[in-house]
Amino acid sequence: MFVRYFFLNGSLNTYEIKTLPIVDSNFVTGNRCGCVLIQKRWILLNGEIDVDFTNAKNYAGYTALKSPVLPLFNTNFTAIDEDGMGYTGIFYADGMVDIAIRSYIPESQKQILRFSCIAFASI
Repeated sequence: MFVRYFFLNGSLNTYEIKTLPIVDSNFVTGNRCGCVLIQKRWILLNGEIDVDFTNAKNYAGYTALKSPVLPLFNTNFTAIDEDGMGYTGIFYADGMVDIAIRSYIPESQKQILRFSCIAFASI
């Protein structure tokens, strides 16, 4: 019921596109990400980043990006590398986007991580 109300009373044409700067250039070497604020209620964070795992350690989190649009809550998502391995991504309420490495560092030290995340926007 909520989805119908959202689409009937709002227009998806009302959106703003933002860019995300790289925070840790030792970990993230390339950025093709975007952040879309839809109707000032929803944040669509998606794209891909080039990551260098050369100095990465297991069970560590690395701040990758900084969003100019802040989510209402911390939001988790999954980032997938070229080998199909998943990493935990966290979109924090302060706008920082972290990638957490739990137990796997790929053999190919340079990877592309792809992700997509939808979060509530803080108003």
